[in-house]
Amino acid sequence: MKLIANRSYLYDHCLSIDFLLRVCISMDQWLNASVATERAINGIKGPKLDKRRSKQVAKLTILVLLVLTIVSSIHDPIHRRLLDGGDEKRIWCIVTYASHVHTFNGVIQAVHFSVPFAIDLISFLIIIIKTTRQRSLAKRNEFYKQYLHFQLRQHHHLLISPVISVILALPRLIIVLGSGCMESARKSWLFLAGYFISFIPSMSTFLVFVMPSNLCKKEFDTTIQRHRKMIKTRILPMH
Repeated sequence: MKLIANRSYLYDHCLSIDFLLRVCISMDQWLNASVATERAINGIKGPKLDKRRSKQVAKLTILVLLVLTIVSSIHDPIHRRLLDGGDEKRIWCIVTYASHVHTFNGVIQAVHFSVPFAIDLISFLIIIIKTTRQRSLAKRNEFYKQYLHFQLRQHHHLLISPVISVILALPRLIIVLGSGCMESARKSWLFLAGYFISFIPSMSTFLVFVMPSNLCKKEFDTTIQRHRKMIKTRILPMH
């Protein structure tokens, strides 16, 4: 923003970039929670689950979540403006909230942060308890605790993934809830580090959700091998 002098261009980006990032990150968290919820419902209903209705509910859920996420973040671009930096000849994009709007913003960010994680955790517990009960009833000779430990080992990735996402998102939540402003360039690395660390879960779905799961890794390896065979069968005839 120090090199570009077109104020209209800078103003449009000032209003849109952080707003879109907030919406996308919140949607990513809520969609992960929705997948966890569907997984728990599937574990409860089992074969009785209506797949056609499940797809319809999923489409409606995506639309509702998108609308609610946009509405809950629309206050951000409304309170953004450009500010000239004086001697530095830099144009700053700043957001200024009134006290009640700042409180509302903090509550909204906390909800987007904590509620999806709580849904992930509850869904994980439902899957573990439901699956353990079903298998312990099927084989009454086995102990309930043994099945519980087995299910925890088998589904531990369902807990590891959201925990990693929450830990990585904490710096951004702290920055958002803080009311301070970056007064000098010396502090920029701290703000930028905390800000960009929170994007890691959305950018590394493979590492966060696939690698901790033995089932997903097995499916990934199978898919890679299948594509390798397809490539070989197409390349060999050419030679």
